[in-house]
Amino acid sequence: MRSTTRRRPMTFTGCWTCKKRKVKCDERPSRCGNCEKMKIPCGGYGVKLQWINVANPFEEIEKPRHNKGPGGRIRIGELNYAYFCSGPSNVPFKPPEPRFLVDETSRPTSSKERSNNTAPEDLLPLACMEPTISINTDDGNPGSPRETDVVSSSAWEDQEHHILPSPGMQATGSGVLQISSASTYKTINLPSYSLSPRISGDPIVDKLMHHYAEHVTVLLQPIQHPQNPYRQLYIPAALEAASGWLSGATIAKATVQSVIFHSLVASSAFHLWGCTPSQTKLHLIGARHRQQALRLLQSAIGPDTPTAEYKMLMVAMLSLVTVDFMSGCEADFAIHLRGTAQLRKQRRGWKVISRPTRQLNEISDFLCLLARTVSFSTLQGPWLSDKRDDLDDFIPLRPQTDCCFGYMFGITPDVAAYIRETCRLAEHLSWYEQSGERIPDGLLEACENLGDRLCGWSFEAEGGDREIPDGGDAREIFMHHSNAWHLAAVVYYHRRIQKCHSEGHDQIIARIAEHMHAVEDIKERSSSGNGQKTAPIMWPAFVASCDARVRDTWEIWWERASRYRLANYQRQWEIVKTIWETKDEMEKSGRICDDWIEVFMRMQITLLPI
Repeated sequence: MRSTTRRRPMTFTGCWTCKKRKVKCDERPSRCGNCEKMKIPCGGYGVKLQWINVANPFEEIEKPRHNKGPGGRIRIGELNYAYFCSGPSNVPFKPPEPRFLVDETSRPTSSKERSNNTAPEDLLPLACMEPTISINTDDGNPGSPRETDVVSSSAWEDQEHHILPSPGMQATGSGVLQISSASTYKTINLPSYSLSPRISGDPIVDKLMHHYAEHVTVLLQPIQHPQNPYRQLYIPAALEAASGWLSGATIAKATVQSVIFHSLVASSAFHLWGCTPSQTKLHLIGARHRQQALRLLQSAIGPDTPTAEYKMLMVAMLSLVTVDFMSGCEADFAIHLRGTAQLRKQRRGWKVISRPTRQLNEISDFLCLLARTVSFSTLQGPWLSDKRDDLDDFIPLRPQTDCCFGYMFGITPDVAAYIRETCRLAEHLSWYEQSGERIPDGLLEACENLGDRLCGWSFEAEGGDREIPDGGDAREIFMHHSNAWHLAAVVYYHRRIQKCHSEGHDQIIARIAEHMHAVEDIKERSSSGNGQKTAPIMWPAFVASCDARVRDTWEIWWERASRYRLANYQRQWEIVKTIWETKDEMEKSGRICDDWIEVFMRMQITLLPI
């Protein structure tokens, strides 16, 4: 009788060196035993993307050079990197429950580190799981999703009834679900969409897209504003991808748009999972679509990617940052942000660009800044007064007054520039501390001048943001947000530059809490009852909480913020509590520790404090 050989299933576990050698890896954390026995470098378990090739995503290895490649092309990274999609996903298929532990959400999770109680189906590699989502479908269309078998329709209907706060979806006579665009603030009119109930051909995926359009787009913007990129840029690109599957489009643009589609579905699934942690299948759906988005982006980006795809590529990478924000497993966001930064540098000299492109550039720039504030890196070189050393300097000292910082992040352009300057000067000071060289007078003077400007700032003097009209709740929310940002920037400046508490430190921390609570009070007062509330930007609260000596008010604040069911918020709160516990333990042992940055650096984690 003829014997048949069972085909070995594809696996996505193991270090990169063992993958390249095509040998079994023991998956020992940090460094595998096989590589140690062979006395060869271990490639580790991290994600490798071809558009980023630096060890620290917030440091450049060398100065930027003029692009001498062929015109009309985008060059991002190198091509000789292994496909990252064969590596372990940083979003574990076994969701961390009931809370997000810092160690679980900061680094890639190997199968050795997963809980012994993990269900067998959750341990299966992606290639062995059914139903499958493949890049190349039978009809040749990129990334057509199929999730019907993962969550039953009856289970979804039951959970949707409890999860979605007044969805505002109404069936019309034409069989189209009409999504309500009712705003929490009556003075703002948001664009509405009529999404077909057969967007992708899968009812679960379609409902996740509806949830994204109706709820996630509102949550992601702290101040409701007509220029909502998640509604105006992300959703249309995703819907165009879905329509492209029907037309059989296989061009590069369709692939990039499919990245956006899968990212939006993943973000929606992770948010719904945060609302109902018992629905672990939602976490599984989110992880699968995230992995699919990563694969498609890997196939879409290359050294000869047409510049015409600039806007779509930016949206695609930023949408993956949102996925990490929603999942709470933020080991990859820095890679995506560095990808957006490298993409921006290709058009650094462009002055005449469309408003959507400038908006995306500003979002990328500010998210990179937020990550930079907690990367605590050291610049590769001494102080240069003309700032040629600051390779990440994209925020000008006076950004355009109509930039999106106000309605996207609740911050004024001047305060954003002050925070960026604080990071730059602190990184230089760190370089001189490590090198033992004398700090130049120009750097000392720059630090003092920055402190003077920060202490002299006022909301009225800068003039606020003309993109947010006077009067109404939106303006009031922006005022409280921007004041919280400024006070937190003062605290951050004193901690990073002066290495001390500011005068009236406890009062400043208390005022930050008052502003953050005031924002939530306004939203509760103004709510029209449809549950549509924007989520706050957490950087001011995170910085103030870490440096707070009186913690009661911040415990109340973080509990209040938990109602948004955003995994990133829970993760920030876990980090804050860890910092508090560490500082308390140090004080009990007789060591006084006022510097939360020192504790944070010892944790060796990544964080996007947004």
